[in-house]
Amino acid sequence: MKKKTSLLKRLVLAALAAVMAFSLVGCSAQRVGSILPVSLVYRYVQGGCSDGQYIYVALNDGKKADSKSVIIKCNPSNMRVVATYKNLKFGHGNDLCFNTSTNELIVVNSSPDGRLLNIYDASNMSLKEVVTLSKSVHGLTYDADQDCYYGAVSGATQFVKLDADFNIVETYAMQPCDDTKQNLDLIGDYLCFLRYDDNLIEVYTKDGEFVKNVDVPLDAYEPEFVCHIGDTVYIGCNLLTYTGGCVYKMDISSIGMKTLAQYGIDAEDLEALD
Repeated sequence: MKKKTSLLKRLVLAALAAVMAFSLVGCSAQRVGSILPVSLVYRYVQGGCSDGQYIYVALNDGKKADSKSVIIKCNPSNMRVVATYKNLKFGHGNDLCFNTSTNELIVVNSSPDGRLLNIYDASNMSLKEVVTLSKSVHGLTYDADQDCYYGAVSGATQFVKLDADFNIVETYAMQPCDDTKQNLDLIGDYLCFLRYDDNLIEVYTKDGEFVKNVDVPLDAYEPEFVCHIGDTVYIGCNLLTYTGGCVYKMDISSIGMKTLAQYGIDAEDLEALD
């Protein structure tokens, strides 16, 4: 379980959250482009992620077991497809995660077995291995600074930190939430968990401190994934007719997701407050 955070550090984080919440005023989303169904079969938008240059999106036939799936690689400026990878075998594909250190694209199966991760060579989308975790997860993101992963635990209000070999090293409690749990992304210094129904992003620090909720102003869609490239946050959505989807973007500063450094806070100094 997570270590106890000092009162001083909690006060610093609370003050930072107040500043961030103030910067949320006027938050809006701008449509980037459509996620077109690859065929009448591959029309349900599932997980998505970015490699820092392109956006990857999983589409399938809507099944949670034995689903037929493809992954498309898209230009983030207009969501035009630059590559399509077919005949991929994974489960629901609730999230995608890109490891920039190994150039691997990781698919979170989610169901029927949420412990399974399919690891692909991103250069040609060949399957390298299937990893079995000790806990089921519905979302996964990579932290290049620490060479580790963070995963959203299925069926629980928890997230976990995993080492480079996918061993769980820390478990963190989260606030209760009745919304449908989608994916997560590490944006700046913050873990962002996407939720459907109330359409929001839950923001946490890496050591498990809740920061705030960010409203996602896309009530006409089902948000499926959040990812980012530079200072731009992308939200991938299903159309409610489940015939493809669309992607919206928001500036990081408009939703208060600046890094600690941008607020003049040194991460090592903050850690020393424990």
